[in-house]
Amino acid sequence: MSEIVDQIIKETRTLFPHFRSASRSARIVAKYPHICTKEHLYAAFEDNISRCDAEIETLLLNNILISIPATISNSDIEILIPQDTFKSTYGNELTSDEMSYILNKNGEAPSTLVEKGFLTIAETLSLPHLGALLRILHKAINWVLGQIKKRVNSYKSLVSLWMKPMKKDTPPLCIFKFRGIGIEWVLHFMIGFGLIEQLYTPVGVIYKSTGKKI
Repeated sequence: MSEIVDQIIKETRTLFPHFRSASRSARIVAKYPHICTKEHLYAAFEDNISRCDAEIETLLLNNILISIPATISNSDIEILIPQDTFKSTYGNELTSDEMSYILNKNGEAPSTLVEKGFLTIAETLSLPHLGALLRILHKAINWVLGQIKKRVNSYKSLVSLWMKPMKKDTPPLCIFKFRGIGIEWVLHFMIGFGLIEQLYTPVGVIYKSTGKKI
């Protein structure tokens, strides 16, 4: 397995690190095994982005990875998922005979199936609930930038704020804000996208806004 695929799986573990088994986040995370964006990989391989791009291209050409284009706040990004994971999770396709059987049995026109959500027609691949995930990511990015603007810019401060419970025996406040998305997954995306810089100092890791907008 390549370093890129290994890193995708590693990033997945930080995507939804905290969620309740019956929560909406738990149901969403079940839809997203082993995905990340190209920006996450840029953060992991920031010293050799050109090699990262070359390996991703090779993995795509060899059908080891699948690329899914997406947009977050008018900015184009690229979702990456291993081919075997995509097929095992989303690759159940109806044969023409099965589709004919469903149409004949129910007397449904294809347009009706589309309206009811049983049939999806798209020019490119997508993932279920992807729009919801990207909206949550966008809100999380704005939260992080807001904390940095308030000069709460150390890693320790960001994590302690994210983990601060609203009151005793309740989940941390930002679990609700982020819908369970891990702050490290958000930070890695922001670094790879160029929104923040990660600086190492004697007192710990510091995050600084680059001024770039998303």
